[in-house]
Order: sequence, then C-alpha cells, then structure tokens
Amino acid sequence: MYIKKALFLISAVSTLPFMTSCVDDKYDLSDIDTTVKVDVNHLTIPVNIDQIDLSSIIDLDEEDNIKVIDGQYVIVEEGDFNSDEINIPDITLSTPHIPTSETVINLKGASSMLRAVDSWEYDLKSNESVYDFKSTIVSEMIVSIDYLGCELSLDINISLDGVSQYVNGFTFKNVVLQIPKGLKLTDAAGGNYNPSTGELTFTQIRVNGSATDLHLVANGLDFKQSGGTYDYQNSTISVPGSMYIKSGTVLVQASDIKGGTTSLPQQIKLVTSYTLSDAHVASFSGKVRYDIDGADLTDVSLSDLPDVLTQESTNLSFVNPMIYLQIDNPLQSYNIYARTGLKISAYRGDVASPPSPSISTSV
Repeated sequence: MYIKKALFLISAVSTLPFMTSCVDDKYDLSDIDTTVKVDVNHLTIPVNIDQIDLSSIIDLDEEDNIKVIDGQYVIVEEGDFNSDEINIPDITLSTPHIPTSETVINLKGASSMLRAVDSWEYDLKSNESVYDFKSTIVSEMIVSIDYLGCELSLDINISLDGVSQYVNGFTFKNVVLQIPKGLKLTDAAGGNYNPSTGELTFTQIRVNGSATDLHLVANGLDFKQSGGTYDYQNSTISVPGSMYIKSGTVLVQASDIKGGTTSLPQQIKLVTSYTLSDAHVASFSGKVRYDIDGADLTDVSLSDLPDVLTQESTNLSFVNPMIYLQIDNPLQSYNIYARTGLKISAYRGDVASPPSPSISTSV
C-alpha cells in the first residue's frame, strides 16, 4: 500500500509542470454554471416531535365542563332530576267465601248412660273448609311480594248442634286448629299460634251453652309463609288454604248434665264456621319496578377543542378513562333499594360509535 501511494504521488508531481503549461490566462471563468444538481429517488427526513401537553392547546375557563382535578383532565357534568311521587293504588284482600263445615263426631268408648260414668268424651275433628283470599287489581309497578302489612280479623265459631237439651256446657280440651299460615297475630284469643305451620292450639276452652266464638286479630301477613301467589301478568294476589279442627276432645262432666237427662247421644253434629275480614294493605315489602322519566343528563361535548384535534384525520384515544356516577336514593333508609345504569356512546358529528357495555349499580 505504501509503495503504490508513493508512486501515485510521484506521478502526480511529475505531471504538474505539464498541466501548468496549458493554462490560458485569458480564459473567463465567470460563465461557468456553478449550480449543483443531485438526483435522489427516495429521501427520508426524520422529524422528532416532542410530547404535546393538553395544557398547551386547551385553554380552560371556569365555566367549562373540562376541569383539572389532581393533575388530571376530567369532564364534569352535573345534573339533578326528581321522579314523580311513587303512588301505588290501594290493595285489598276481599273477604273470601268459606263454607261452613258440618261433621258428625262420636262418643268415645264409655257408655252413654249417665249412671255408668261421671264424664264423657267425644272426638273433636272437623272437615276442611277451603278458601281463597284474593285481592283487587294490584299495581303493575309491584313485581314481587314478601310481606303485607294489613289489619285483618278471623272469627271462628264452633258449636255442637242439639246438645243444649242435654248439657249446660262442656269443655274443649287440647284443641288444634288449622288456620292461615304466616299471620302476624296481635290477639290469638288465648291460644298459641305457630305462623310457619298455621296451627292454633288451646289447652282448654270452656263453653257455656252449646257454642263458642274465637276472635283473632292480625296486623300483617308473611306472604311467603302463607303460601300466597302473586300473578304479575294478571295483577292479582291469591292466598289459598283451608281451615279445620285437626284434633281435640269434647269433655262433658257430670256437673254439666241438665236435670232429668238419663243419657247422652252417641253422635253429635259439630258445626264450624270461619269469617275472614277484608284485609286493607297499608304497607308491603317486595320488589317494585318504577321507571323514572326525564332523567337524561346533558350530552358531554368536546366541540371546543382546537382545530388540530378536530380534523377528520385526527383520532383521540382516551387512556384509562374513569367515570364517576353519583346517585342518591332518598328511600334507602326505608329499606327500599333502586338499581340504575348507564351506557356511553361516542359521536363524531352525527355518526355514533358502538355503545359501551351497560354499567349498572344498586343504590
């Protein structure tokens, strides 16, 4: 390499006198075109653009719905709406027709002759009296029912037909009555009531004459316990059931026998009748579907953005958007809960993008 370079330099020096001898002092160089033209087929010029902050292109006013909170740009849209008064028409469970039950009961074991024994017993058991406690038309806003707050009464009459000619009175012992389930009794007429089974029990009931009346008072009905059904399509309530004497004993003692009586009948007719009063519903628990109209808030618009962000070729991507929805339920203290939700759609002009999945919450 060094040899060749040396030769090149020597050759260049040796030709220098020859080149010098060819210079024409009168040659005019001012007419020479000094423009340099370079043909380039593909040219890429890198352009580095620094990060653009929103603060450099958006001017915020106090009236704008775009705010800076904790260093974050947020869109604040506030609005209030009030629903109409929730008014559910009166509900009444009307007095059902309950047929009177007549049952023949038999003297137990002992002779009917008075001189043989000093007390007599009859089996106490009646046939069923079927009923269906139905309502007037129920508001379509009611979806389901768990409990009905209502004042109602139940009157039960139990009589032994024709015994007044034999006795002055008698005693019902260990009586078990089947009445509607789920009643919230405030007066059980001296008996013990089990709302889950509907059994009303008495250790004894003293009867003077041939009949007794039991007056029961309730101020509510557990709808689920009662076996009631709510037909949403037809907007009616039905509480079916049956009432009867499940078991017990009629005790006649010697002191109950009228003078001149020598024997008691082997069979007696037991007559039971039931009367359920109207039940005017004052309150209830369950689910209500109540649609609130006029709750649309003002659309959020980004129309005040600079031109550089509103061109058709400019797409804005919102990274990690957070939406806060605050709804107050004034009835929550009454254990009345509401469910609401929202969908978000983005528009460019009049063209909407597919809406977001529905977001729902309970309040």
